[in-house]
Amino acid sequence: MRLLCVHQNFPGQFRDLAPKLVGRGHQIKAISSGNRESNPEIEILRYTIDKVERRGIHHLTNETDDWIRRSEQVARQAIQLREKKWSPDIILAHPGWGESLLLRDVFPSSAQILWPELWLRPEHMGITSRHMTLEQCHYLRNKNSLLDAALSEADAAVVPTTYQARCFPDRWKHKIEVIHEGIAQELFEQPRLESLCLGTSVTLEKGVPVVTFKP
Repeated sequence: MRLLCVHQNFPGQFRDLAPKLVGRGHQIKAISSGNRESNPEIEILRYTIDKVERRGIHHLTNETDDWIRRSEQVARQAIQLREKKWSPDIILAHPGWGESLLLRDVFPSSAQILWPELWLRPEHMGITSRHMTLEQCHYLRNKNSLLDAALSEADAAVVPTTYQARCFPDRWKHKIEVIHEGIAQELFEQPRLESLCLGTSVTLEKGVPVVTFKP
């Protein structure tokens, strides 16, 4: 099977998944703007984003401009693959930087699975909806509009926790699957800490009670 991974800082969430898929005989390619090392068997097509001067626009539209520029650069890399007669059976993409927005136009027949992470709500900003400023309203709508556009083109989406899945509006929940990303086993092989300093005023050590909660 041919799979295309798209993540501005690849491997990102695909750090463990992509090499496992390669090990099972699948052909993996990736598109990214980052320079992190990955499995040498994975061809990474890299793109760059030129910094441009933006004047006379609302500062919240800077990010929207970046999404559009990234989506175009990713699409150009995808078109290069298509011109080489390579098309993916499945596209695995993180939509948080706009990179997936044009992939359906380049590969209309490829299944598309996204990692959208979180639908932002007022409580994630530490406020309630009734106390939001106009700019905060625009911020949330702008952020979530990207996920709206990306999920409209996706066949499925993956999030690691039920909490994240519950944050999405009902119109997208039928596409979302909860699949935990796993925990690196080597973390459990590390020696236990005798103490842990948080900032400059809190030190946790044996015998100090700690209260946790699950939202």
